[in-house]
Amino acid sequence: MRRRIRFRTGCLVLLALLAAGEVGARLWDRVHGETGSLYDQVIPAKDRFKLRPETALIVPERYGDIFYSFNRQGYRDT
Repeated sequence: MRRRIRFRTGCLVLLALLAAGEVGARLWDRVHGETGSLYDQVIPAKDRFKLRPETALIVPERYGDIFYSFNRQGYRDT
């Protein structure tokens, strides 16, 4: 009987911790905004995704910074 109560209590504590972690992660994202990643520039377009048009950014990478620029259609072309 006590083992069942401990198991239920453990499950409830785990669920509460998971919910608190999710809320904390969402608040962190809201406070800190964009990450500086290339994925911050992705926007939905009909049935797929494309990159934000007329954007230029520098993404820090392990072996050096990479410069990205996008044209009016959201492609990496002139």
